[in-house]
Amino acid sequence: MELALDQLPGKPWKAAPGEWSASDGAIWGDPGKKPGDRAGLAAPISITDGAIEYEFMLPRGAARHSQRIAVGGGQPSFRVVASAGRLEVAKNPEPGEAQDKAERLIFERVKLQPGAWHTLRMRFKGDEITVEVAGVEAKARDAIFAQPKQQLNFLNFDGVIGFRNLVVVK
Repeated sequence: MELALDQLPGKPWKAAPGEWSASDGAIWGDPGKKPGDRAGLAAPISITDGAIEYEFMLPRGAARHSQRIAVGGGQPSFRVVASAGRLEVAKNPEPGEAQDKAERLIFERVKLQPGAWHTLRMRFKGDEITVEVAGVEAKARDAIFAQPKQQLNFLNFDGVIGFRNLVVVK
């Protein structure tokens, strides 16, 4: 799958919450002004081993992007989080569990320039994930990465974030 993301994708993509728009060759998610507000855009995928790659742009400030990837039938998930100063991968709590049950698998310092496009690359092989952004590459192993990935969830917090050039390769 290759999508330029230069216009808002239609069904089966789902946008909610937040406001989504397309301009300047990208889509932009605005979470709103209140603390804790987020913008979300979900898309079905079908990949076990392979790669997911796209570009994103962060504004100045505390903005962060979280790519939540749902796996398996019961919708367990993991997340890849990028902000101006960090790259993180965590296994999310099981549905119904408290957020403090999240298990951090990767934490790396990065320097992402605000207002510049950055490529986020995630590669999957068996139970291993390799994540790369801004010249930093990190790896982790967990059984969750070996499961079929079924849904991408582009989540934005604390600022308008742009996305373009999505590629999913099996």
